[in-house]
This record gives sequence, C-alpha cells and structure tokens, in this order.
Amino acid sequence: MPSKLQTKKKKIKWKKMMSTNKEKIKKKKSFQAQIKQQEEDMRLILQHVHANDLQPCIVFAFSKSRCEKNAQTLKNVDYNTDPAEKNLVRNIYQAALRALSSEDREL
Repeated sequence: MPSKLQTKKKKIKWKKMMSTNKEKIKKKKSFQAQIKQQEEDMRLILQHVHANDLQPCIVFAFSKSRCEKNAQTLKNVDYNTDPAEKNLVRNIYQAALRALSSEDREL
C-alpha cells in the first residue's frame, strides 16, 4: 500500500499534467482562432481593394506557409470579371510558364 507521501506526490504530478494539458488545449484553440482571424483579415483587405477600385495591389506574407494558406483561402475568389482582362491574365500566366524550365513547370 502506498504511503500518504507517495499518494500526495502522485496527486500533485497528476494536477501538473492536467494543468499542462489544459494550457496546450487553450494555446491550440488560440492559434486556430488566430488563423481564422488572419483568413478573415485577408478577405476584408481584398474586398476593400476591390470595392474601392484600388487594383492592382500586392499583399505581402512573410512566411511561405502563410502565403500558401492565403492562396488556399482565396482560391475560389475571382475579381477579374472583364473577359478581356481574364484573357490578358491567362496569356501572361501561360507566357510565364513557358519561360520556366520543364523541371520547374512540373512543380
């Protein structure tokens, strides 16, 4: 049978572990909330730019993962409503692809 001291130590260890887990869960929720807020901020910035006819514009993201997340968030957004403008963008994109080496095109 464990002594009172051993039992008390186990309880303290258990409380510390539970406290640490709660903090981790809280941080994870906070991080997820930050990501959602960043996505919403990006949408609002682009809506403002479009509504006030401030195109073209450049929005910087200083991390590769943030840049990729922004692209995923906006993949279904289409601000090019003019068919001639869409065609121009398509031509520029295709010309840029043709300028790449075949290896780079596969990325």
